[in-house]
Amino acid sequence: AEQAALTSKQTKMIKSRVIFTWRSLNSYNEALRLYPMVENKLVPDIAFQLGPYAPNPPKIDILIFLRSDVESILGEFRDHTTVRELLIDVQTDLVGTDGPPISFEIVDWTDRKRLLNVPLSTFDKGVTQFMSYGKVVIADRLHAAILTYLTGVPIVYLDQSYGKLNKTLDVAFDSWEGCRDYE
Repeated sequence: AEQAALTSKQTKMIKSRVIFTWRSLNSYNEALRLYPMVENKLVPDIAFQLGPYAPNPPKIDILIFLRSDVESILGEFRDHTTVRELLIDVQTDLVGTDGPPISFEIVDWTDRKRLLNVPLSTFDKGVTQFMSYGKVVIADRLHAAILTYLTGVPIVYLDQSYGKLNKTLDVAFDSWEGCRDYE
């Protein structure tokens, strides 16, 4: 069955009542094409509204927050032996062989129970403790990167197979003057 065209009054009412929000520019542009009858807005991911948080004292040097699912492009690096070898090479290049080895943990969301003995609820105090577990966090999960950013802990984010981190964080950081990268 064919769908009847909306009247001007119906379109105006829908546009005044329905707002779709998009966290990446490509999704927003596609939405403008697909959903012209509603208001479309490009906004940072809603998780940015959860903070800022005060970080806890770190327990290790680097928290490596890597996905363990199909979105990961770093699955081959999700083992302690490979990471230890990479960190030894980096440490040797930077400071030589003196000093203690760089401490690290490779984690995903469920590891906060093991490390901190906190419940596996969603975004709560246990999550902020988790995100400040290392002096630096390396993450390929979007919300791990956002929550780490909100604690003020230095973050290195690595994109995953869909490019979600770059697309989403570009919107967030381009929307605030203080986050823009100038040369």
